[in-house]
Order: sequence, then structure tokens, then C-alpha cells
Amino acid sequence: MGPARDEKRHFHELELANFIPPDICEAQLDRLLYQIYLILKSNEKVLKGGHVTLLKLIEKRYPNLRMRNGILYGCRGDPADKEYDGDQYDNIFLNNNAVKKIENPQEAVPVSEILSEAFPTPSRIPKASTSPDSLGSSPKSRKSSISSINNVPFSFFAPLKVPLDSTAESILQICAANKHDKGVGIVEEIRADEIPFQPKPCRAKVDCLNPKVPLIHVRSYEEAMSPEVKNLCLENSIAMVRGLPSTLGIDSSVFTTKTILELAAKDDLELREQWFMPTRTNVDDDGSQTWRFHSFICRSDVKTYAEYQGLSFESIVCEASRFLVNQSEVKVKTEPKSEVNSDDEVDDNGVRKKRRKLATNGTKRNGVLKDKIYFGTNVDFSTQKFYRQVNELQKLPGFCRLKDENNFMSHLGFDLRGMNTAQFYMKMPGCRTPAHLENNSFCSVNLNAGPGDCEWFGVSYEYFPLMDAMCKERKIDFLNSSWWPDYDDLMNAGIPVYRFTQKPGDIVWVSGGCVHWVEAIGWCNNIAWNVGPQSVFQYKMNLISSEWNRIHKYPSLVPMQYLSWQIAKEMRIADRELYDLIKGNLIRSYAYCRHVLDYVDSRDDLYLYDWDEDVDSSVSHCCKCTAEVFNILFVKPTVDDQGRQLYDTYCVKCVKAEHDPSLEVWQCYKLERLAETLDNFKLFC
Repeated sequence: MGPARDEKRHFHELELANFIPPDICEAQLDRLLYQIYLILKSNEKVLKGGHVTLLKLIEKRYPNLRMRNGILYGCRGDPADKEYDGDQYDNIFLNNNAVKKIENPQEAVPVSEILSEAFPTPSRIPKASTSPDSLGSSPKSRKSSISSINNVPFSFFAPLKVPLDSTAESILQICAANKHDKGVGIVEEIRADEIPFQPKPCRAKVDCLNPKVPLIHVRSYEEAMSPEVKNLCLENSIAMVRGLPSTLGIDSSVFTTKTILELAAKDDLELREQWFMPTRTNVDDDGSQTWRFHSFICRSDVKTYAEYQGLSFESIVCEASRFLVNQSEVKVKTEPKSEVNSDDEVDDNGVRKKRRKLATNGTKRNGVLKDKIYFGTNVDFSTQKFYRQVNELQKLPGFCRLKDENNFMSHLGFDLRGMNTAQFYMKMPGCRTPAHLENNSFCSVNLNAGPGDCEWFGVSYEYFPLMDAMCKERKIDFLNSSWWPDYDDLMNAGIPVYRFTQKPGDIVWVSGGCVHWVEAIGWCNNIAWNVGPQSVFQYKMNLISSEWNRIHKYPSLVPMQYLSWQIAKEMRIADRELYDLIKGNLIRSYAYCRHVLDYVDSRDDLYLYDWDEDVDSSVSHCCKCTAEVFNILFVKPTVDDQGRQLYDTYCVKCVKAEHDPSLEVWQCYKLERLAETLDNFKLFC
């Protein structure tokens, strides 16, 4: 039984894993020694004592091993010029010739064809057949004579009954004339639990279950800023770009553990307590292969984890040195427990003395689950003290920049930590990020600051409903549970899986809807954030994710109604299809606001208050069903155990079901203000 989630872990409570057991397999040992070599070779000029000894032992074991620009060449069995794990990549070099096109792992199904069911094209939107004047004038008062209004949930997928060029005034007139219509004359009725969208994975090439990840090599500033890099990333479910930090002059030293420790030693740090397991292994307490993954949340601080991360490396230096010395002396496979693990042997790094400060690791549940490790997550770069780190990230090309005028997330208007702010992750070998979709299926950017490598797994968006079904078969919640898919299960199901190694300086681009999971091979720090490229595919995936979340009662971090209004106010949209999608949702949202206000008017026990625009919170979610609550908030004051005043927010659908007279109703934006945004939103030419 672990500590409570809010319990803070101190240094002496962190357990230190034994990474090199006597029965370690050769492949696992090689993988670990390569990561040690990366760090030792990078610091060769300042090495002393046991570090020098271990470097010589590793070089003796792998005579062809070399390192160039943080990348290994000439590993066991490879020629001296072959990159470590180089066969995982589809290498793309940008030059004056035509850019190489990427072949998808399955027969390409056009995005427009896959998503067209959910989103009507302009040709399917009806033309205006009724003059606004024929529908009667807009009511002068908000008072309504109706006693009840149908319980209509808001949906991005409800087909429109009105043309996209409708004005705000005409929409209000149609609403006034159709108060008893379930769609208030604006949208057609749609089931609350239905998404008219099912991805269609094409199995014409199921023999290609191990596709190579596109690796885009950037060798100059001009190449880095060229549209080809952006287009190649956007065209693929997952891709990797190599060379951006070096060609753009990004100072990687600002992302070291030492630098972050100097800035934020006392900052809280979320820890994930996990079991150290061999690659592609994920077992339960009984030693059986499972999809469930133990990743227990607790807390510490940056200083504590920095010490732990450093000590774990020093400890493995001692383990590796003793193991290699013993192996070279014996020259046969044995289990020299007394020599390898002797606590009486004093190493020249003083690790034995430090280890005594840590909790004893080794609650042996089975042959695999015996050593715990800790993953330091979510050091947020949103505060001013991290300005150097943010400035370095702003050197990246616009499409993957943290802040950019063409990035949907830059127009949200408030910080969503880890999404439109960058976050820092501190890892050691075996630390895992379980399988997940990015919040609201936004794209993500992940920079490996090194010095070690990470292994990535990715599945294209076409397959996420199938993976959801496989989770349900195993009684795992796709959105809420911590899970690590079994690689062989995915192969047997015919699901192509990208599997590749992210080296220091590499940037992984994850497109919307791509399910992915990551394991640290060595000691490394990563920086990650989300972006929203101004594209039709991105916006559609955002809407699909929002509806998926609502149906599964999972809160969407990004409020898509609110964001759509922000985009209309602040961005110039030149793509006709994207413009039509956004304009359609503004019409749905505007009409729904009118519908909710009519409901408030129909109840004598509710009073409408105007929201103070100086109060920084007009975005909320229903505390009961988790749906986004936009503009009109139904609020109920509560008091927590400490006597603090809190407020629960409800959506109109849940309010109608309860009919609670103690609710307060707050309107954030006047309809006139929304009308101005709606009418002024034009296609940019």
C-alpha cells in the first residue's frame, strides 16, 4: 500500500533500484551500458576514478562504439558508421530537390473522407429559404411565455438548418419563432450519446505493422524554417525532427538538471512511483503480462529528485563496474552475488554510504516487480523565473513554437499548464509515460534535452477507437486508467505501431489523435507542450475529442466553444473549409445561448446576474456531467471542510433534471457582444 496522493516523499524515502541483476540478459545490459557511455563520453575530460575505469571497460566491451553529436554509432554487431537503432527511421533530407513523400503504414484514406460524416460540407448546408422578416421581429423583452423548453444538449455535430452566412439577428429571430422546436430552428436533433464518426482503418497493408517513423534531418537555418518541415510533420501521425536545436542556436544547457535545480530547488514536483521492468515487459503482481500499469502519484520537490536522479547514475556506475570486472575475470556466465552486490565493498564515489540514506528497495513480488523507480514530472515553465527556457523554445519554427499567432492554443486567453505552457520532465532508466491521447487531441511537441535516449511507441488516430475497445475488453478505462499496451497484442490485432528512439536534441511531433506511450532508456530531461496548427484536421480532431470526452464524462481541458469564439475574434482564417467549421459552431453556440436564456426566463425562481469581466474565470465545466459550460453559468455556493467558500457549476441539461431553486445564474457575455463577433467573423482573403 503506497502513501496517500498528497503525501510528500523525502529523500530517505525514495527507493533506489538495482538495474543490473546477476541474471540480466545481454540485450538489456547492452542497452543500459550504451546510456552510461553517452554520459561518460560527453564528460570524458573531467572524469575521475571509477568513472574513468568504467568508460575503459565499456570501450573494451564495444571496440567499435563511437559518439557523434550525442548519437551512438558502432554498437554491438554493427559497423562503425551505423547509427544505434538507425533502422527505425525513414530518413528525409531537405535540399533543393523534391522532398521525399511519406508512405503511410496503411493505404491512405483521405482525411476529408474519414471525417466527412461528422462535419457537413458547405454544399450540404441549406440555403436561406426564409426571409428573417417573415419570422417575426426579435422580442423586446427576454421574458418568455413558455413553461418548459426541451432538454437539448449542445453538440458540435448537430447539423445546421440555417446557412453559414446567417447574421446574429436572423438567428435570434429564428430562435424566437421556434422555441418549441428541439433544435430551436437552428440545428437538427442529435442523440446526446452519439458521435456520427467512426474512423476507418484500412487493412490493405497489415503486413506493415512496424512502420518506420519519418525522421526529418535539418542542417541549416533555412531548412529549419522552410514550409517542408511543417508540412511533413502535419502529414504524418507522428514524426521526428533532428538538428533543430543546433541549427537554431538553442542553448541546451538551460534544460539541464543543474540549471533547473538552481532556479526551482524548493518547487513542488509530482512524482510517479513505478516498477522498473525490462523493455516491452509489463506484468502484474502475479508476474502475468497485463495492460494495467502501476504509476502511483506522490509529491516531492525538485531538489530531492535532482539528488535522487544523480545518485541513481552513480549507483549504476558502481553496479556496472563490478559486473564488468567480474564478467571479464570469470569469462563465463555466473551469478556472483557476493561480488556484484556486496555492501562491504567501498567504491570511490562514496555511493555505498549514500545508499544507506535511502529506503530499502526490494519488496519482491515476483521475478520482475522487485525494484521501484521514480519519475519527476510537471515542472511548469509558466513563471517568470523560467524566462530563459521559454526564450530558447521560442527560437523554434512557428508551427511548433510555444507562442505563435497561427497556434490555436496561443489564443486561449489563459494558461493551461502543460498545454500552452511548457513543462519539464526528469527521468531515469525505466521511467514510463503510459499510453494516452493528448488533451483534446491537440498536437504535442517533445524535446529531448538529453543526455540519454527515450523510446517511443505510437499508433495512428484511425485506430484509437479499436484500442479503446481493446481496453474495455480488459476492463481498462481508455481515458482515466494508467495502461501500457502489450506490443504483441497490438500486432495480433493488426494495429501498426511506430517504435523508435528519440536521441538528445531530437524533437518528436505527435499529431492529433495519435495514441502514444514513452519509456526512458537512459537519464534524460524532456520538455513538452501542445500546439494547435491552423488546419482543418486539427480543428476536427479537437471537436471529435471534445464530444468523445463529453459522452464518456471525461472533462475536456480545452473548452472548444470558448476557444472557437476566441479564434473568431483574434485569428485570420483563410481556409474556406476551416472557416465554415468555425462559423458553424459559432452559430450553434449563439443559438444555444439564446435557448438557455429562454429557459432561465421560464423559471420565476432564477435570477440572471452579469459576470464581472475583471474576474478571471468565465470558462467552466459542469461538476455533474463534465460538459463545457459556456457563457451562462448555473452556480451553487458550497463550503469545503476548511470553511472556504466554493462554487459548483452546472450545465443547463443537468439543471433541468434537478430543478434546484437555490442556483445563481451568471451571464459572462451579453448576446450583443457575441453577435458582434459572429457578424464580424469573415473569411480572410
